[in-house]
Formats: sequence, C-alpha cells, structure tokens
Amino acid sequence: MKHLYIILFVFPLIGFGQVNTGFVSLNNGTLLKTTDSGNTWVEIIGEMSELGSYGPPGYINDISFVSETTGYISDFLFMWETTDSGETWTQVSSSGYTNISFVSETTGYVSLGNGILLKTTDSGNTWVEIIGDMNPLYPIGTISNMSFVSETTGYIYIDISLMKTTDSGETWTQVSYPEEGGIIRDISFVSETTGYVSLNNGTLLKTTDSGNTWVEIIGDMSELGSYGPPGYINDISFVSETTGYISDFLFMWETTDSGETWTQVSYPEEGGIIRDISFVSETNISTIELPTPTSKRELIKTTNILGQENITIKNQLLIETYDDGSTEKKIVLEK
Repeated sequence: MKHLYIILFVFPLIGFGQVNTGFVSLNNGTLLKTTDSGNTWVEIIGEMSELGSYGPPGYINDISFVSETTGYISDFLFMWETTDSGETWTQVSSSGYTNISFVSETTGYVSLGNGILLKTTDSGNTWVEIIGDMNPLYPIGTISNMSFVSETTGYIYIDISLMKTTDSGETWTQVSYPEEGGIIRDISFVSETTGYVSLNNGTLLKTTDSGNTWVEIIGDMSELGSYGPPGYINDISFVSETTGYISDFLFMWETTDSGETWTQVSYPEEGGIIRDISFVSETNISTIELPTPTSKRELIKTTNILGQENITIKNQLLIETYDDGSTEKKIVLEK
C-alpha cells in the first residue's frame, strides 16, 4: 500500500548585506565618515576647535572605531570618545597619546610618546600600566604602531621589533618579518593569527600564522597605479581577512579579495593629506514581512520552483499561492 505524506516548509525571507563603515582624518583637522565603503562621505568634525581643547599639530592623529557608532580619536595630547557616530564627543583624558587600539566599547590600549603602554576596561576612566617607562623590551623604545584583536591578544611595533602578547601584555614574544623591507609603517590584525603590515619600501605583507611566515601582497606602490609621496602605505585598516583599506598620504584603496586586486577610493581631497583611517564591518540583516494567512483563502495556483504551473506532483517541491498573498511550500512524498 502506498502512503502520501505532505511536508510543509516555511521559509523566512531574510537578506544579509555587508556594509563597510569607515572614518578618515585629514591634515586640516577634518574627520570624515562613509557608510558605503567610500562612495560618499559626510563631515563629522570640521576643525579641531569643535572638540574644545586640542594640541599641536592640529589634526586627528589616530582613530579607533569598534562599531559604526562608538569610537575613539586622539591628537598627540588628548583623546575623545563618541557613542553616537560623532554627533557628540567626550574628552577622555590628556596624556600625550601616539597610538590607540580599542577592541570593544570599553576596552582598549594606548601608547604614549615615552614608550608606556596603558590599558583601560572602562572607556578610559581608569588605566593600568602594561609597559612602563623603563620597559622590559627596549629601555628607550617608542611604540610607533599597534593592533589589538581582543582584550588579551595584540601586536605592537617598538623600535625595530614586532612583538605579540596573548596575556594582556604580561609577556611578549618577538615576531619575525622580512626586515629588508625596512621599518614597519602600520599594522592591522583581524584575528590572533591573521594580519597585515606595511613596510617603508612600499611593501604590504600578510600572515595567517601569527607572523611565522609572510606573503607579499604588494611589492611596491607602482602596482596600485597613482600614488603619492613618500612612496609607502601609511595606514592599513582591514575589517576581515579578505576586505580592507590602505592609504598613503594622498590616495586610498580597497580590496575585497585579500589584496589580489585594489580599487581606488575617492575622498574630499581639499581636506589635505590622509592622517589615519579606521573601518568597521557592519552586517545588516533585513526581513520581509510575509502575509498572515487568513482562514478564508482560495488557492490560485500551484507552481514548481521554476514557476511552471503544476497539478500536484509527488516528490517535488511545490509552491502554492493564495488569493490573500500568502504562499506555502510543500513536498508530497509517495511511499
């Protein structure tokens, strides 16, 4: 005896979209924001005087956003926080910051000009010293770049050495890199093992094993077409292993395939040279409301997944459309 079984499927209609939101500081003190990967820009800060007190040289030296709304900026003397996409700013403290790297809305690291590395877990209200003035790495060292990916794991470039910690700075391990490329200009890690570094000779390198091995992504700046002085990548901001942004002082580029190809990104050049870039990845989830089936509805048609009208066919996905706009997906199984 054959039995018929009807299986009813309910498929919510959900759409996912990858939107890369970024912030760029320019030489004239301007801070810009894009929500479409650099196609359009909005001015967030017109000049440094909008922030109140500020120090020389009159521009934003470093940017670290952890979401589209929450981020930190600094010149060489002060640091500010926003939680509303730059509509308002709150001064965090003033200690002469050279680099900032936040991993969440509250937790971040900052380096000072004298080589000190500090950590906060409360948005800068209090700080703990991780590396002191006479630090154990290099007694006269200065941290020129850093990239933390979690509260415990991060990379710093001090003097001419790339160092890694996995315990919030309690201990450090030196990471090798092709030093013939010159000094490191910027660091951007997206996980504990995967990151990018730019060197003084225009090279961009990638590692997927915490720096044990490196692959050359860009050999020299001429591979990007037009580029400005001084002939190296000054800033890097990757939002994933494949998608990231780089800039020299005059141009900015985007990749979505781990650096296989690059597209130049425009920005309002009248603001002057680029000082820093910070991009974050936002995954948008949108749902489509489906009509609620009514008790009194009539079947209009039955189709297969290709849109061809069918009478009930066994062992095949069928879509039933009703006069109230609702649909049902069914499979009639014969056993």
